[in-house]
Amino acid sequence: MKEVPAYLCEHCGKVYLKRHACKKHEEEICPKNPEIRPLCYSCEHYHEEWDKKELIIYYRESYWGRDTLDKEFNVNTCQHPDNLCKIYNNVKLSDEMRKGLSDYGFVPMPTRKTGGCKFYKAIPDHPYADKQQKSES
Repeated sequence: MKEVPAYLCEHCGKVYLKRHACKKHEEEICPKNPEIRPLCYSCEHYHEEWDKKELIIYYRESYWGRDTLDKEFNVNTCQHPDNLCKIYNNVKLSDEMRKGLSDYGFVPMPTRKTGGCKFYKAIPDHPYADKQQKSES
């Protein structure tokens, strides 16, 4: 057996052999990083619709030209009276898919890193409730 140096995610404990891979995970995708975790999942205004889906058609440039792609998304919404909108989790999506979602009226879920949400109202006792967010409602 050989001992090797490794890197550990500070938030979830995932182990990486390469420093840059661990850093990218921590800063861009770790679901337990409070800075990038979408606030909506712990907000009273979040509404998840399992039976309502919307087909999103988006485009990607490739070696052979422009490809047309499609994907079905659950229509999750913010139900605050001053912020009724369709929302999506912005983690692990390509720029092309983000553009496609935007074209269909979806907006990315807010995070601490993106400035938070003025309509955020934490669900009491939710494990990911963000006590630092201030709400106007």
